[in-house]
Amino acid sequence: MKKHLISNLLLVSVVFVLFGCTKDETEKEEEAPDTEIVIIVEDFATAIDENEENETSLGTITASANEGDITFSIKSQTPDGAVSINPTTGELLIADNTAFDYEANTEITGVIEAKVNTETEDINFTITINDVLDSSLVITSDSAFTIEENAASGTVIAVVTATTDSNEALVFSMESVTVDGAIEIDSSTGEMRVVDSSLLDFETLPEIITTIVVTLENTDIIFAQEITIGLIDVIEALTASTFAGSTEGYVDGDISIATFNRPTGMATDAAGNIYVTEYGNHTVRKITPAGQVSTLVGGFNGFADGTGTDAKLFRPTDIIMGVDGFLYVADSWNNRIRKVSLAGVVTTFAGGSSGFVDGMGNAAKFNKPSGLTTDADGNIYVADLENQSIRKITTAGVVSTLAGGTEGYNNGTGSSAQFKDPRAIVLSNNNELMVTDQFGRTVRKVTLAGVVTVFAGNGVSGSSDGVGTSSSFGVPNGITIDNDGNLLVSDRSEHNIRKITPNAEVTTIAGTRSSGSNDGVASQATFYNPAGMLVTADGTIYIADYDNHRIRVLK
Repeated sequence: MKKHLISNLLLVSVVFVLFGCTKDETEKEEEAPDTEIVIIVEDFATAIDENEENETSLGTITASANEGDITFSIKSQTPDGAVSINPTTGELLIADNTAFDYEANTEITGVIEAKVNTETEDINFTITINDVLDSSLVITSDSAFTIEENAASGTVIAVVTATTDSNEALVFSMESVTVDGAIEIDSSTGEMRVVDSSLLDFETLPEIITTIVVTLENTDIIFAQEITIGLIDVIEALTASTFAGSTEGYVDGDISIATFNRPTGMATDAAGNIYVTEYGNHTVRKITPAGQVSTLVGGFNGFADGTGTDAKLFRPTDIIMGVDGFLYVADSWNNRIRKVSLAGVVTTFAGGSSGFVDGMGNAAKFNKPSGLTTDADGNIYVADLENQSIRKITTAGVVSTLAGGTEGYNNGTGSSAQFKDPRAIVLSNNNELMVTDQFGRTVRKVTLAGVVTVFAGNGVSGSSDGVGTSSSFGVPNGITIDNDGNLLVSDRSEHNIRKITPNAEVTTIAGTRSSGSNDGVASQATFYNPAGMLVTADGTIYIADYDNHRIRVLK
């Protein structure tokens, strides 16, 4: 009984202790104070150039809080409305850029409020405005000028002008130019001048583009403008000069010492080498772009196929580059057309003994074949001088007569047409054969169907310029075509070079009708029985000056 009483007393005590502890803890929780919000801020200072655009960022306000999100607002600013602030990020922006004018305000100041719940902190901000020299500067002259090509060094092209409201001096400079060393600009006057007249070449580059920069002295204010200088093409007087050769001879080597013996025809390859047939030395000579002369084939009169000097030619009169990459030679006194590789291997393409026979290869016969040309398909056309005919050779070596066959002056088709010593031949841009009919004293036109007419000349010896048959020739010799589609004819007896337009207008472009070897202005230069000619890609005219034993140049 006593034991039971003690147990009950213990239970009551435990309950009392338990409930007593719970009450104490609850009272403590209810008495705990709220957490204090702390905002930490930094005053803001920055600098910016005047006249920046609205919405330009000035920076971000630095602020933090131990809890909650901070919002920002502008409490005050001077001048009013100059800046705004992103309430969430604290980024400060230009609101009124007119306030950011150094002459009106050297700084913007104010107070920003950072707020979390009801707690706030003030942030002072200062924005220093940098003075920027904002004077106007602009080039007022044209952006395009012109000048004649090859204008003398020192020639004034134009004066570049500019305006500014500053008292600072203007400084002109050339930032870039498409042809270095061609022009310059005076730094103080803006005068553009020619420096190197040789670089002002319309045929090479029809315009020069430069960027001109004007700077305000002692500032970083600049104005740049691209200027185009157009070159005016000037019809320049042709001049004649000696390219290679001097007296009659047979010397290989540099063009300054090399000699020739009656050069007749010329051709060129893709690498710019020039090949010359020599009537007197019975050779094909090679002139490299570096000016080195060597013998490709021949050197002794006779007939032999072979390589280099083992091959023999007999008074070759013309040479062409075939579409197949081989050279073809009118081996006149051998009455053959020879085929020559660029390595100097000679074979016979067509012809044999003297005669007038159509046929295949060496079964065909020629009589002093003198001029050659080719069409795009590789067919070769031959001026067969003493057969008074124009012959055709296919790529397979089949020879046929296109026109002529008897001596005379008649126009006509095929064998009804007549020639009087046809010497040279070329295919025009109209796909018509043009032939120098030496003692017919005309240039004849032969269609690929064999129709023959007179294109220029009247059959009477002379050297009159004119159109078609109102013009006259002495002994028209070599013929070629220039890069503009004009025919060029060398006149053997008149010692001059004639040009014939596609409309048959004949003019004299070089020579005085007197024999000689004078270089100089083309109209005063002299030649001596000029023969074959070659026009290169740059328009240079090479002339085989037969009895001067030289290669002359018109340029």
